[in-house]
Amino acid sequence: MNLRRYRAVSLILFALAATVWLAATVAIRFLPVSSPVPLAQDCARGVAERLAQAGLTGWAELRPGGTLAVEVVPPRGCPDDQAAQLLWAAFDAAASMPPGCSYRQVEATVLTPAGVRLHAQAAEADLSAWAVGALDDADLAGRVLYFREPPLSLP
Repeated sequence: MNLRRYRAVSLILFALAATVWLAATVAIRFLPVSSPVPLAQDCARGVAERLAQAGLTGWAELRPGGTLAVEVVPPRGCPDDQAAQLLWAAFDAAASMPPGCSYRQVEATVLTPAGVRLHAQAAEADLSAWAVGALDDADLAGRVLYFREPPLSLP
């Protein structure tokens, strides 16, 4: 290949590369930006933050299969009968998750000062209906599954 032909091919390849780079840069700049889907840990962190805003301590975890586990720690000196009301605080925090955070059911747990674990399970559809006022407290309470674990006794 002579020098003149080599320069011409090099110039054409350089121009082609520059054109491809410019087209890609412009195309990327004008691509529609979609809102990112929240990650599971971001959704769970949002529930914990809502509990903190209510003056409560707790944690949340979005488990595989779509279960949102929320555990609330009662404040010091909280009587056992009032600790049961904290299950509703967990439901309230779960019902106010941002769009894009989805779950199938909520499993709320409260460990009472006496060592009893109180559990409540509610479906996402019921919590969503409750959050918008389509279900009142009594209707939701009738659809929630409640159970309790007695305190551990060591032999």
